[in-house]
Amino acid sequence: MNLCTLSNGAVIPIQEWEGRRVVTYADIANAHKIDKNRVAKAFLRHKEELFENSDYYVLNREEALRFKGFTEKDTLPVSARGLNTMNLFTESGYLMIACTLRGDEAAFIRRGLVDSYFRVKKLETPTIKTVTNTSELVNTLEKLVSSIDRISSLVEELIKKKPEKRPSTRVETDKREKDISLEELARRYRWIGDRSGEPHTLFAEEICKLAGVRFLKNRNTIYTKLVRDKETGEITKCLTPEGFLAVEAWCKNNDFGRRFYAPLRYQKDGDGYRAGDIRQQRYVIPNMSGTKKFYLRKF
Repeated sequence: MNLCTLSNGAVIPIQEWEGRRVVTYADIANAHKIDKNRVAKAFLRHKEELFENSDYYVLNREEALRFKGFTEKDTLPVSARGLNTMNLFTESGYLMIACTLRGDEAAFIRRGLVDSYFRVKKLETPTIKTVTNTSELVNTLEKLVSSIDRISSLVEELIKKKPEKRPSTRVETDKREKDISLEELARRYRWIGDRSGEPHTLFAEEICKLAGVRFLKNRNTIYTKLVRDKETGEITKCLTPEGFLAVEAWCKNNDFGRRFYAPLRYQKDGDGYRAGDIRQQRYVIPNMSGTKKFYLRKF
């Protein structure tokens, strides 16, 4: 089994399910150096915010054994005999859970796992045919040596070649390395007030809550920051790069909140409109106390 070594020294196995890299409770616990039960409790607390088969998978016994490399006919080790179900987490599911885990190095570990494990490019391993005679062996070796020479030449050229300037990539990197205000977040994802025409920061903050990122009163966190203007004293709510990463993952897996679209419609025919026509653009987000209504332009 191939292994991945993280920046904090933790080692986790490289595993895939349905063509996507996934991690288990044990992998997350190992990476963050915490108890596995703590990870399971974090998942249960936020399970309603995650989507099955997108953020996480629930495997039955047969699938779990297959994932572990066994079948029912095999002589199972003790650790696999009581295996009935198993949860696997994709990148977005892991981020939703990991953003709730506190610790001095939590953000450092989270970024390392995403960059070193989930988003690393897979290297294609060349296959070599089994040869049956000396001539085929010689030809295969010659091709292999030729490939090595080409690779060496390419590496030398890359070392000598000066890196090209890529402004667009550099700008995107800069955006991820600095704090982003709720106004900037709303403008980026086109969350604009229906009547005001301004970025809808209240809707942006509600989306942050759904992503597990909450702003605390008079307190900064690893995901949020309150920036006070020195002249006016006005406070601006901002996301740190780690907080933006969590919100961005949620948005990409939830169509940026479009599923909450519930326009206000006319109930009866009137002057210039008919029953059922849209009266006002609206998005309705359910929460523990009922629902919250936001009037935004359709995005």
